[in-house]
This record gives sequence, C-alpha cells and structure tokens, in this order.
Amino acid sequence: MYWEIIIFDETGLSGISVAEMIKELLKVVACSRIHVYEFEGIADQSAWEKVLESGHLKTNEFIDLIRDAIQVEWATFCLLKDSNTNSHSQTYFESYLECIRDSDVVVRCADGTDFFIYTKNNDLSTTIQTKYSCLSATQIDLMDVRWPG
Repeated sequence: MYWEIIIFDETGLSGISVAEMIKELLKVVACSRIHVYEFEGIADQSAWEKVLESGHLKTNEFIDLIRDAIQVEWATFCLLKDSNTNSHSQTYFESYLECIRDSDVVVRCADGTDFFIYTKNNDLSTTIQTKYSCLSATQIDLMDVRWPG
C-alpha cells in the first residue's frame, strides 16, 4: 500500500513544506511508499489560462486538460469540499473548477481511492488523520468524478 501525493501550491506556503508535512502525517498511518509531485497551479500555464478564461469549456475538455497537464491518468477521484461552500447550488463543472483552483493538495491512494483534500485554512494536521478517517471535524461534501472513457 502506498500513497501518491500531488501538490497544487497556490496558498503562499512552500510546496516542499506542505509535502513534508503530509509525508510525516502519512508515515503515522504506515504507508510504505510516498511519491510527491509539485506543481505551481498546473504544469502547462497556457492550459490553465485557457481553463480560467473559458467558463463555457465543456467538462470533458476541462478534465482532459487537467489530466494532460499533470501527466497522471486516474480512473476515478473525488472532490472534497468544505461544507460552508454550497456546492449543491453550483453546476458540476463550476464546483470542480473551484475546487481545483482553491485546493492545496490532491492525495491518491494506490488502491484506487483518490480524493482532493480541501484545506483552505491550511489545517493539514487535522485534515489528514488516517486512511479511512482522513477528514477534519468539518463536514465535507463528497462528489465522485470519473474520467470519460
């Protein structure tokens, strides 16, 4: 069992410090291997700008841009949103775009359980606790997302 961690560092924190913090927390839950990838937003800046400037971009096109930019093909992943964000009143695409833009980290478990951890307050120590209880006390909205095809 191992975890793969992808960091979107748009918080003003050092990406390395965030990565090291997550590594230490995941060691506690006995993960055997941890891989860390760091990006400033999205690797392909032009793709990121296209996403931000195109509110009418189709969901599948957006997903393809993200997948190509980070060069990782996931079968499935979930978005974790702070319950204070009324994602139910937004469209699927708007919620997804907002979570990508505002989130700090993406964690992927090797068993296929992939999820975003929404840490707008940078409270990683209480957000990542164990493999099956990875959330803070804050209520989270879970949205399952699957790649096309």
